Amino acid sequence: MAKSLTLRALTRPEQRVLAAKLKDLSLSARIYQRYRVIEEVRQGRAMTEAADRVGCHFTVAYDWVHRFNDSGFSSFEQVSNPKGRPPILKAEQ
Repeated sequence: MAKSLTLRALTRPEQRVLAAKLKDLSLSARIYQRYRVIEEVRQGRAMTEAADRVGCHFTVAYDWVHRFNDSGFSSFEQVSNPKGRPPILKAEQ
């Protein structure tokens, strides 16, 4: 059985960042969703319930809580693959 994951306590600066990001209307939906996952879990919701409320799979919510526990919000707005998918065909083809 998988080990349950709990959200670590947020520092005051992290709480301010979270509150500001949840009010920021210029964030993309995907990035906003990451901050919402943290807020839902912080409010005491189970990972599956938080994922349902945010609209993602529970494994996605689990990954973002794990990432937050490791490095805070520093990686939340980084693009995972900024160059996109590598081309399958070469330029000569």
